[in-house]
Amino acid sequence: RMKSPKAFLEVNGRSFTELIAGVYSGFVDEMVLVLNGAFCAPRWLQSLVRLPENMIYITNDKPHLDRIHSLLLGARASYARKAFVHNVDQPFVTREVIQKLLLAQNSGDVIIPSFNHQHGHPVLINEQVLTRLRTTTCSDITLKEFYSSFDRHFVDVNDPSILCNINTPEDLERELTHKIAI
Repeated sequence: RMKSPKAFLEVNGRSFTELIAGVYSGFVDEMVLVLNGAFCAPRWLQSLVRLPENMIYITNDKPHLDRIHSLLLGARASYARKAFVHNVDQPFVTREVIQKLLLAQNSGDVIIPSFNHQHGHPVLINEQVLTRLRTTTCSDITLKEFYSSFDRHFVDVNDPSILCNINTPEDLERELTHKIAI
């Protein structure tokens, strides 16, 4: 739909991945990018040289197993005690959202931002969630089902970008127009 993998789409000369990494700069020690194995052709991977040194990428060669499988892979590639789960098609989340989630990190196992009573991303997960991800073999449940087995806490944020989901060129145009209008 987008004519290229979302991770490598660009806005003002910066890929979605670069935009997302920039938001987390100073908040996290390491970043793990899980890429669909089909999108790891050299023509795409050359843009990864512009990413921060504390970001590694791994491939998911089983993308049909839903997002939970990507999260399993990412958790196993990391030594973090807490982690943000951030969808690559949400490149406009702000540092303020990250700060609010971090302030609420002791309020539950899964910290989820909410805007106008709608839940979005990124989601902050704690060590208990990461440990279960690292030790589980099941990938037959959805991410939502997995999260529901933990204590979830919702944080109100004044940022509609947590609901953004760019799947088409029209979605991107709408988001960029909204950003300019603000």
